[in-house]
Amino acid sequence: DESFIVALFEGLSIVGEEDILNDIVVILIEINSTYNNSEENLFLKVHKENDNARVLNEILLRVLNNEHDDNQKIKILKCLDYLMGNQEKSIFYESDLESFIDILLPKLQMTDNNDLKKKLLECLDRVTKYNEYYGNMYKVDEITELMEDFESAEDQPEEVRNISRQIVINITDRQGKGKKIDD
Repeated sequence: DESFIVALFEGLSIVGEEDILNDIVVILIEINSTYNNSEENLFLKVHKENDNARVLNEILLRVLNNEHDDNQKIKILKCLDYLMGNQEKSIFYESDLESFIDILLPKLQMTDNNDLKKKLLECLDRVTKYNEYYGNMYKVDEITELMEDFESAEDQPEEVRNISRQIVINITDRQGKGKKIDD
């Protein structure tokens, strides 16, 4: 119920132990995954209203960065992707947005797991649609080069190539127009 989710969110600023924080995050990720639509999703509702939402986002990035299990990485990325897709603006502060990119790029370069690669790319696609990203276009050349490599690689699945192409389009359209995506 909602009060349980609120209690978990509140615990994020009270609990000091890393292991317990990670356990809270895992529970919240699992709660989010039980909902099929955003209208009924109590996790999303609490995230939109709770002061600790940004704390959760920061912890999700830290857990993602330190996670070794691909299936857990995918769950974290699904949660982040869901949050990014259901908020009106960036769920990250600028420094966290840059940290997210710093986490995504090496993981994209190192993984052979196509499901993980697809989810990493979907998150990067969302990031490149944020107006907040275009304030400084962090690592835009590195992102563009990597996406062009994925797009042209015959050994990459079509879905990976398509998402990579979309990311390049997001960046080049924005650079060429010099406008906000919302315009």
